[in-house]
Formats: sequence, C-alpha cells, structure tokens
Amino acid sequence: MNALTYTESAAGITEAQFKNLPCGWPKSPSAKTVLKSLKAMNARILAIDASTGQVAGYACGMTDGVLILYVWDVEVPPEYAGQGVELELLRRLIEVVGDIYQINANPDDRLRPIFQQLGFVAYRSDQATAMTKMRMDLQDGGSRATMS
Repeated sequence: MNALTYTESAAGITEAQFKNLPCGWPKSPSAKTVLKSLKAMNARILAIDASTGQVAGYACGMTDGVLILYVWDVEVPPEYAGQGVELELLRRLIEVVGDIYQINANPDDRLRPIFQQLGFVAYRSDQATAMTKMRMDLQDGGSRATMS
C-alpha cells in the first residue's frame, strides 16, 4: 500500500482526486457532489495517497460538538479496501470529535466489523442495523456542556 496522509480539511481537494469514489452505490453521486457534501460536513477525515494525490478514502459526519456525532459515510475505493484504511479513517474521525456521549452510525454489512472493533454495538439485526457507541460518563455533555 502506498503511504497515506490524513487531513480534516477538504480545502484544496479537487473533483479530479475522487477516482472510483464513492463506490458500490446503486446510483453514485458525482465527484462534484461528494466534494460539496464533504465540505458541508462539520466532521470529516480524508486519506490522500501521497504518491498519486488521489483520495484513498474518507469518513464524514455531523456533530453538535457536545453530545452526538452521526457518522454519515465511510468510503474507500476497491484498490485501498481491506488494508485498514476504513478503520483508520473511522478511528481518526472519532478522535477529531473527541470525548462525546454518543456516536451513531448505520453501516452496511461490510463495515459492521470495523465499527465493532471500535466499540460500536448493534441494537437490531435487520438489514439496516443501527449501531451506536455511548460514553455514559459524558451523557451530561461533560466539559463541552459548560463551554460557551
């Protein structure tokens, strides 16, 4: 695997860097739409292949910065899949948000084991299993609740 760098910012990223992303969607959004979405998210991590400049994956979501993060998407193109990129993106996304009470996601079957490695648990076993990770010690918002 090529060396990857990780960034929280979509600034300077271009549509041309999204070769094969997103992948596996029945009707994939364009690179332009994906980039616009990533820029609108308030929590994101992108993996950039240092040798090609291509986006090797991304994880993104929305957070209130106090109690909840909803992981919207984790995408890695086939040439990088299964090499730990998905886990690293998700781990870094959670790290960026920091201590937070609840992290929600709705991963597909392929990604569930990766979420489980990070402590997520399934509450339903149907096709659209919702998963969550809660920190009961931060249910009151912790130090973020007292910040202005």
